[in-house]
Amino acid sequence: MAFAKVQTPPDIVISSGTGNTATISPVNPVTTGNTIVGYCILQNNAATGLTVVDNNAVPANAVLLGIDTLSSQERYCIFWKTNVTGSPTSYTATASGFTAGTLLMWMEEYSGFTSGAVGNGTGFANLNSTTGANSMVTSSVTTTSNGDFVWSCGHVTLGTDALTAGTVPAFTLEQNRSAGLLVTAWTTQATAGPIRGTWQAAGTSSIAVLGVLAVTQTATSGPTGGMLLGARVPWSLAVPWYATDRIIRNRVINRRGLFKPLKW
Repeated sequence: MAFAKVQTPPDIVISSGTGNTATISPVNPVTTGNTIVGYCILQNNAATGLTVVDNNAVPANAVLLGIDTLSSQERYCIFWKTNVTGSPTSYTATASGFTAGTLLMWMEEYSGFTSGAVGNGTGFANLNSTTGANSMVTSSVTTTSNGDFVWSCGHVTLGTDALTAGTVPAFTLEQNRSAGLLVTAWTTQATAGPIRGTWQAAGTSSIAVLGVLAVTQTATSGPTGGMLLGARVPWSLAVPWYATDRIIRNRVINRRGLFKPLKW
């Protein structure tokens, strides 16, 4: 499955002394069937929850990841919505547990997902910056299908050492804001299994938080084309007899007036 970023809306910053909401509006409505992913920075560690809904009142999934205990005491959240419907034009995040502070919100839209795609786990890390290749990593998530989508984000909370996306696995850098202090990247995992978001920094004097999200390409269930996958079907039934036969009360009567069972 070929994934591709569709658009990155402008980031929205709410810095009201009594505000605990932020709204982000894509340049274009989100395309039906696509997936949105994003993260929020709650600049008040008293936050106990976060909800994200679109302008049609359809909720996204939101997970509180953790707190930057090494520096800012901010709380972080990843949110996502697969198989988007209704062509939403905005998403609003609302934090609970605090009323004073700043809520920052980022979001991206991606295409290439199956209709059955679902979020499959999140990970987090709060750590000092290091310069070794792939030396800054999140906790592990486990993909369940070959080729699953993995998205990671990073934020330098103290210092100016820019973050660079990891190479094992090879992440594609998508957002690079504030000279590498606010970043996102994604990859696909060829073989299902454990995986981490990987980064490295330009120096060793900073503190960062990292997040990761896995989205699995869950197959849709049920018959395909009226035929169960893997079923052995006689050649006689594969011929399009339905063009001349009629279905009556779960049986089929053909042109000669003979009944035969209806098999699926």
